[in-house]
Amino acid sequence: MTSIPIILYDQLSNGHSTHLKEKPPMLWTIDLFINELISLLEHFTIQDAFDLLSHLQPKGLRHLILLDSLVALSLWSKANMQLLQEFPNEVQEGMGMEMKDPVKFYVALKQFHVKHACNIRPYLKEVQHSFNAIFGADVTTVQFNGLLHHVNNNIKSIEGTIQPLIQNVNLTTFIDDLVQVV
Repeated sequence: MTSIPIILYDQLSNGHSTHLKEKPPMLWTIDLFINELISLLEHFTIQDAFDLLSHLQPKGLRHLILLDSLVALSLWSKANMQLLQEFPNEVQEGMGMEMKDPVKFYVALKQFHVKHACNIRPYLKEVQHSFNAIFGADVTTVQFNGLLHHVNNNIKSIEGTIQPLIQNVNLTTFIDDLVQVV
């Protein structure tokens, strides 16, 4: 058995991390999150040798852990649409509304999560804290309505796939049994 230090890190505006509610939508870029990760690694002086449970593969990474990962965002979206077909119309409609109707969206999202994400009830306090940061403690005081919509649209606009690059991964890689490979 080895001893490996673990850093549990909430990305900017997630969980117990700093929430920047008043910042303009232009702030929320992929580079922002990469720079935050680099700062964290440098702070702990581990930038040249670390293991990361993430969707990133930065320089210095020694091991890669893939959990529920898809090789393309378009496939993730398609998979979610297929999963939604199992639900009643009100859940499908609520998920389709996204943050245009945050109350319906949150109700639908919770039902979707029961089956396809975090099925622990009640939610762990850390998970509920994250939802409260987005939807507000009473769900009617949405914190990030326009911002979340902007971030989601930025992420959805990322096209492409990593399929051709998978053969270039030269790291010890752990893949859980829920990873969906095309």
